[in-house]
Amino acid sequence: MNFRLLTLLSISCVCFGQSATPSFTKAFLPFSILVNGDSTLTFTITAAAQANLTNIAFSDTFPAGIQVSATPTLSSTCPAPTAVNGATPGSTTIMVAISSLDAGATCRVSVRVTGTTSGNLVNTSSTLTADLSEGSTTANPATATLQVVAPPTITKAFGVPVLQVGNSTTLSFTLTNPAGNPTTFANLAFIDNLPAGLVVSTPNGLTGSCGGGTITANPGSGVISLSGNPMLAPGASCTFSVNVLGGSNGIWNNSTGPLTDAQEVTGVAATATITVDLPPTITKSFADSQLELLGPGDTTVLTLTITNPNATQLTGIAFTDMLPPGQVNPMVDKLIRQLRWESYSYAGNRLVGRGA
Repeated sequence: MNFRLLTLLSISCVCFGQSATPSFTKAFLPFSILVNGDSTLTFTITAAAQANLTNIAFSDTFPAGIQVSATPTLSSTCPAPTAVNGATPGSTTIMVAISSLDAGATCRVSVRVTGTTSGNLVNTSSTLTADLSEGSTTANPATATLQVVAPPTITKAFGVPVLQVGNSTTLSFTLTNPAGNPTTFANLAFIDNLPAGLVVSTPNGLTGSCGGGTITANPGSGVISLSGNPMLAPGASCTFSVNVLGGSNGIWNNSTGPLTDAQEVTGVAATATITVDLPPTITKSFADSQLELLGPGDTTVLTLTITNPNATQLTGIAFTDMLPPGQVNPMVDKLIRQLRWESYSYAGNRLVGRGA
C-alpha cells in the first residue's frame, strides 16, 4: 500500500473542505441615519476559489426598529434565477435564494430599510447554506449595526399668555437629547429672532445654563442665541430663561431657527405665542353741563366709556368709581356743595341727590 499517496489524499481532502467555505457579509450604508430615515442593507456572498456553489440560501429577521422601506429598491447582481421574498414595505424578514455562484465569484443583494426607533440596532442574519458538487457547506451568520438617531428637541414657552405693553415676562428654552439615543450631541446651537413687538429686557434676567454653551441675550436686542460647545448625553436636557419686554401690542408668534449639532443632525424649530396688549382706557362725563341748575332730588346721567385699543378681545374688565364729596370727581363735589345735598345714590345709571 502506498502510504505516502494516502496521506497526500487525506491532506487534499481537508484543505478542500476548509477552502469551500464561502464568504458572507452584510453592511448598512449609511450606517447612521435619523429616525424614519433610510439606509441600504447589502449582503455580499463570495464563493471560494475552488468551489462552485448551488442552492444558496439565507434569511434575515430584522431587530425591532428596522423594517423594509416604503421604497424597497431591491437589487441583485447574483445570477438568475435569484428569489428574494419579503422585500415589501413594512416587512421585517427577508429570505434569499440564489440558484448558483461560480467558484471565486462575488454577488450582492441589496434592499432599502427604514429605522423607526433610535438606538444601535444590531442585525444578525441566519447561517448561509449552499450545496457543493459533492456535499454542502455553510457560512456563519452575517452581522451589521445600524445606528438610528432621534434628533435633539427644543421647546420654548412664555411665562404668561398675555402681557401688558411695557411689562416683562420670562421666555424659557428646554433642549433635550431623547432617551435611548446612541450618541451624545455636541456643538448644539440655535438662534431665536424675536418678533417686532418683543425685545430682551434690561436687565435680561438670564437664569439656567445649557451644557457649557454660551447664551447670548443682550438687553434691548431682538436676538437670543446658544453657541459655543454645549453637549447633551442621551436622556439629558438643559433649560434656561431670559426676560423679554412687550414693546408694542399685537399677537406675536415667535419661532426659533432650527437646532443643529456637530453631526449636522437638525432638530425641529420651537414656536410659542404671546399676546401683548395696551390697557383699556376709561372716560366719564355728566349729561348736564351746568349742574348748578339741578335741585334736590333732580338727577343727571354719568356716562363712563371704556375703550379697547387692541385688535384682540379683552376679558375680565372691572372698575370701581367712588364718588364721595370732595374726592375723586370735582363735578360731583361741586354739585353736592352747591345744592347742599345730604346724600346721594345711584339708581341704575342715574345719580340721585337728596337735599336737607
